[in-house]
Amino acid sequence: MPVSPAERCARAVLTLFPRDIALHAGGAEAGVRDLRTRLDIDPDDLLAAHTAAGWRLLCPGDDEWPTALTRSGLAPVALWARGNGHLTRLTARSVAVTGTRAPSPHGARHTGLLAHGVVTATPPVTVMATAGSGIGVQALAAAAPDGPTVAVLAPTSLSRHPGLLEMVWPMASR
Repeated sequence: MPVSPAERCARAVLTLFPRDIALHAGGAEAGVRDLRTRLDIDPDDLLAAHTAAGWRLLCPGDDEWPTALTRSGLAPVALWARGNGHLTRLTARSVAVTGTRAPSPHGARHTGLLAHGVVTATPPVTVMATAGSGIGVQALAAAAPDGPTVAVLAPTSLSRHPGLLEMVWPMASR
């Protein structure tokens, strides 16, 4: 079922907050009404600014929404996506690479070999990892130049590795 423009704007605002704040018994629009009484956030401006920067907001019910998230019962209120790849197709054949934030040189090297190996397989496997630090960054850096990648961003990820997102997102069209 398509998401209304008001619901989409509300969900955009709710992505700024931790999940426990974002969940509201009355839905996203009611949650944002409650927050707007305390905050100075214009949902239309937020959505327009991100869209102008190349981001698109994916909500449950959108064609690109990964259905596995909805089945899990722990779905986020929305996802910000950037790049030409279709998220449902990218995640259909994928592997999540996780690990320590402070890998040993041995661990970092083997993460790179694993990530590069799966994205260059026939058919390729999308590498998914957090773009925060450690093993996730190693996996994305090794996979992005040669195959499909999905970077999962925490709010602090962009400040830690500003060039990583630029490396990953052009590859999403593969």
